[in-house]
Amino acid sequence: VCKVTLPTVKNTGEVRGFGFVRFVEHLPVRTLLSAARDTHPDLGERAYVAPAFATPRATLSPSAARAERAKAVARFEDQVAGVLARLRGGKMGDAADAKAGMALQREMTKAVRDGAPPSFADPAALAHYTLERLRPRTWYLYSVLVDDCPALSVISSSLFERRTTLNVASLAGGPGFDYAAVHMARSYLGCTAVPIECTVFDLEETWKTPLESVLSAISTAGVDGQEPAARLDHVDFRSCDITLPLSHPANSTLSQKVLKVDLFVIGFVVHEVASLIMPEEADSSNTYTGKGARNESDMTRPAMGGATSTRGLGGVFLELFVACKPGACFIFLDVTGRLWPAISACASSHGLYSFCPAVDGPFGVKFPLIVTNGIAKEHREKIDFTGGFFYGSVDRDLDVD
Repeated sequence: VCKVTLPTVKNTGEVRGFGFVRFVEHLPVRTLLSAARDTHPDLGERAYVAPAFATPRATLSPSAARAERAKAVARFEDQVAGVLARLRGGKMGDAADAKAGMALQREMTKAVRDGAPPSFADPAALAHYTLERLRPRTWYLYSVLVDDCPALSVISSSLFERRTTLNVASLAGGPGFDYAAVHMARSYLGCTAVPIECTVFDLEETWKTPLESVLSAISTAGVDGQEPAARLDHVDFRSCDITLPLSHPANSTLSQKVLKVDLFVIGFVVHEVASLIMPEEADSSNTYTGKGARNESDMTRPAMGGATSTRGLGGVFLELFVACKPGACFIFLDVTGRLWPAISACASSHGLYSFCPAVDGPFGVKFPLIVTNGIAKEHREKIDFTGGFFYGSVDRDLDVD
């Protein structure tokens, strides 16, 4: 009923420890997991499939879904092109340095692998990074917010179909990509009367200048030189350290705002700081084991049935899941999902619900992690639990008959 092919590293041929699973038959995930372990008892403690993830059923026919996706892509490309044109023609375009930007990109790639944060001290590198990454990074969140699958439609409706301000917390939000995505999604969904109050939380205050440039470009990138919806919004920058608890003084502003936030966006950061939000020593019930665990080969199987210990997840997230208001939504975005099971297990232990939809677009299929306590039971039943993530140290395909 399923086949798992673990991806390999091109240069070394090393087998990575995780891969996405799509089950062919609509059977309970627990049944499939049991079948996998019965069929392959040699996997022992090395393998685990996290049952908390899901692939939502589509509501449109394939042709209608393609047409809707094309419409969303076209609208996005039109909006982002206007923003980029203004950025490249302004101070950011003058400040950007490609060599510095590539050096920063190498640091960030290394950070995802090693779990240690890079340096964001060079303004020229930040300008180049903003120009190069605005389109793909903004698309990722935008695509989640405008996707037509039932579970994501429920999330979008709860966020945009309102008469009050939409409060957004962009954690490690840097140059404002998350606000740009929410702004563009609001426009596409025809909800421009909904004002957005967005706080960009970041430890690196050097992002303030790129953020100001992005906000200026957005405010003048609309029809006839002005986008009315942008004038209703309020965006500010505040200091925050996601590697520390919410109760830490460094996160006092976030702590004060947490009960007002409707949408938390955590994009492209948790794996960069993995070594700081996972404990140095963890037992076998955690995602990482051993001091300084850094990559997939260091991962062990969490407890089955979603009972993973939350000791494996530190930083701001545990207290955020406890303190968030009813109906709050968390969207985690990244280039890898190896921490998704630990985050999902932590959220689940506090009564929040998580799923991992497949979102397609011009940058390929992405798998964001959605965590919320605001999906009613009748909406949960629309989600097809026939997908998940496979973790382990396996050097071959896994077939379950």
